Amino acid sequence: MLIVNQFEKSIDMYTESILRRIPPSKKSVYYCNRALANLKLENFAVALFDACESVKHDKANVKGYYRRAQSYYAMRQLKNSMNDFKTVCKMQPQNREARQKFEDTKKEYSLQQFAAAIVSEEKKLVVNVQDMVVEASYAGPKLNSTEDITPEWIINCMDHFRD
Repeated sequence: MLIVNQFEKSIDMYTESILRRIPPSKKSVYYCNRALANLKLENFAVALFDACESVKHDKANVKGYYRRAQSYYAMRQLKNSMNDFKTVCKMQPQNREARQKFEDTKKEYSLQQFAAAIVSEEKKLVVNVQDMVVEASYAGPKLNSTEDITPEWIINCMDHFRD
C-alpha cells in the first residue's frame, strides 16, 4: 500500500483506514505504515506520534518500536531512540539491522553526553561590595572598595580568620 514517491497519498489512505472501526492490531499496522511515510517526508514529529500510536494499539508490533526509534533518532532524542532500538533487539534478537542501529545510536549518544559534559560557559561572578550586609559585631578587616585590597589587608584577613 505504501507507494514509492507517493507518500502524501499513502498518508491520506492510511488516515482513512485508521478512522474506520477496525481492530487495534490493524490500527497499529496503519499507524506504523503512516509513520514510515512521514519519516520519508521528514515529518519527524508526526512520524513519532504515529509510531507511539502504533505501539499503544499493539505492544507486540516490533515495527512500531523501530519506527519510533527512527523518529526519535531523527529528532536527536538519542536516549529514547536507543531504548526503542534495544526493545526491538530484545523482541527480535536475530535482527542485525536493529542491533547495528542500537550500537550506532549508543555511540552517538555517548558522544552527545560527552560533548555536553565538557561544554561550560565561563561565568563571571560580580560582587557589589555596597550590597553586602556586615553584622555590627564583626570586628575584622573591612573592605569598602576593591582599591582597599592590598597585601596588608590580605594579611590582616588571614590573621583574623586564622583565629
